[in-house]
Amino acid sequence: MKPTLHQQRVLAALLALEQEHQCRWWSRHAIGNVVGAGGYHATIQNVAMRALKRLGLVQTERSAWPPEVRDAVRCGCACFYWGLTERGRQAARDVPFHWTPSAIGKVNSAVEARPQRPRDEDEWFSYGKPENPAEQ
Repeated sequence: MKPTLHQQRVLAALLALEQEHQCRWWSRHAIGNVVGAGGYHATIQNVAMRALKRLGLVQTERSAWPPEVRDAVRCGCACFYWGLTERGRQAARDVPFHWTPSAIGKVNSAVEARPQRPRDEDEWFSYGKPENPAEQ
């Protein structure tokens, strides 16, 4: 089964975001901003992501982990960030997609609300100054 035109746009957006920002995992909102999705806050609908996941073209960050890691990690944050599988990455490269200047600007300005260096909860109150001198 071949992805629909909309699904192809989603794949192309994920590939562009990945390449521009060297980050594999993106929220449906960030993807929707690039694709220009209408609807609720320009967010790609879960049904579109589910269809791409069934085709083996995308996965959540959590589903990319080995089973023993998924079983050990209690945090659910990784359930909400999406990325391409290797098969999806190849399908995205094959999409004959023309990027408008507006869409390129949206890719370039996309950011996720995640710290550059993940910190443990107790580190948030050190005002950015690591307790371990080796991290300075």
